[in-house]
Amino acid sequence: MPGRINELRWDMGKVAPLAFSKDCHSGDWQTKHVSFSTDFLNTNRIRILITPNVTEVKDAAPIAAVVPVVKNVTSKGFDLAARSTDCSAGSTGFHWIAVSDDPPAEMPKITVRAGLLPSKHFEPDCVQGDWAIWDSYRYPRGFGDWCPETENGDEPHVVVSPGNLHVLQVAATVGTIDARGLLFPSRDRDGFNLRARSSDCTAGESMFYYLAASKKCSDPFPRNLFIDDADIWIEHTYAPDCQYGDWFTQDIYFSYVFMTPPVVLVTANDRGFDHSLIHTAAVVGVVTNVTTHGFTLRTRNSDCSSGRVGFYFVAIGCLEQDICTKKS
Repeated sequence: MPGRINELRWDMGKVAPLAFSKDCHSGDWQTKHVSFSTDFLNTNRIRILITPNVTEVKDAAPIAAVVPVVKNVTSKGFDLAARSTDCSAGSTGFHWIAVSDDPPAEMPKITVRAGLLPSKHFEPDCVQGDWAIWDSYRYPRGFGDWCPETENGDEPHVVVSPGNLHVLQVAATVGTIDARGLLFPSRDRDGFNLRARSSDCTAGESMFYYLAASKKCSDPFPRNLFIDDADIWIEHTYAPDCQYGDWFTQDIYFSYVFMTPPVVLVTANDRGFDHSLIHTAAVVGVVTNVTTHGFTLRTRNSDCSSGRVGFYFVAIGCLEQDICTKKS
């Protein structure tokens, strides 16, 4: 599906908060059907990114660190299966972004911001220090510069993925967007808070890539941004959490050569295996060693059960022959 961002079909939305029990207890999995706002044409060309979002969770209520998995994708929607990796019960909602090379009927309105947040240290799962917070990250150019405020205030939608920026000891972390308490003039149209928690058995570092998008308006500047993507089938059965075989690594190569290392985001899915015969595991994807030519996808099972999983990836950046600052 490689293409310019304004030549692709986009959809995005949110899922209201769901309540989760703690890890490895009944109720740690929850499922919700999600409908697209318009039908896509080719199911195999849809890429879906999902991130927990606690903006609609009451301030005093506990939140959960949850791994989302995309299942049963059709032209009309998909099932969100999500599992808590947390030591405590809590709630979270979700934001999702879907993109496809289905030819849009007309030039779509789309504004995106993409970037990264620096590394922080995480202690192992269920040890003090397994949570970290990036407070009040502000976009270099806020959506308020271009987008009128929507009535329901649900734009932009933000998705994130953990990465390593070439740090060797990486942790399998779960990121959660939180727009509560932002003091920016345009609130979540100017930036976000990120809360992240390690699901890993060992301490490590983690940074995060982010993609924020709105289809309510068109920003003239990023039209020269390109997207590359794939549906990654992983030939590996993961061992349960904290057992030998819970990690798996796979090298991924882009269709393009980007001018600089792009922003890369991943979300687990149920593709590439017969999920009627084997458990779809709650696997965390970590984007590592990103270059202009590709990256290494490191994946770790946070689940109490063994199983399999696939992944979507979306990379967004500029090409060698392109000029990102060009306004046309």
